[in-house]
Amino acid sequence: MAEAPPGHLPSHLAVSHFLFDSWVHEHDLMLPRYERPIVDRLEGEVAVRYLIGLAEVATGARTPLQLRLTDPELWIGLAVTAGIVEVTVGSAPANAPVIEGRVVDFVDRTTGRQAGAVQGDERALAVIDEFARGLVD
Repeated sequence: MAEAPPGHLPSHLAVSHFLFDSWVHEHDLMLPRYERPIVDRLEGEVAVRYLIGLAEVATGARTPLQLRLTDPELWIGLAVTAGIVEVTVGSAPANAPVIEGRVVDFVDRTTGRQAGAVQGDERALAVIDEFARGLVD
């Protein structure tokens, strides 16, 4: 368990938040200087898993999702069963709404930053856009 503002959390969530936060601020510093950070697959996976799980919980959407992301290739699923949010890598609930785009564009759009093309089902995009509005407001 790890200490966090909301209380004690599983340590993997604290580490995931640390990696996600590092990713975002690395891009905040490097992109204005026209530097392109390397997107490590595992770092991208941890950041996206953390972010989509947090967006689902924060918005209360209870929407199963499929993320089909590129650069690097990631297929991440989100299921909600009996109020429990589960994020998986390599599988997703059948017929779940889909979001597609590059990993960095997905992270940028979900955190309220200017992003490249992220497309998909309106219900799926509504989850990440609602979360982004909450971060920006």
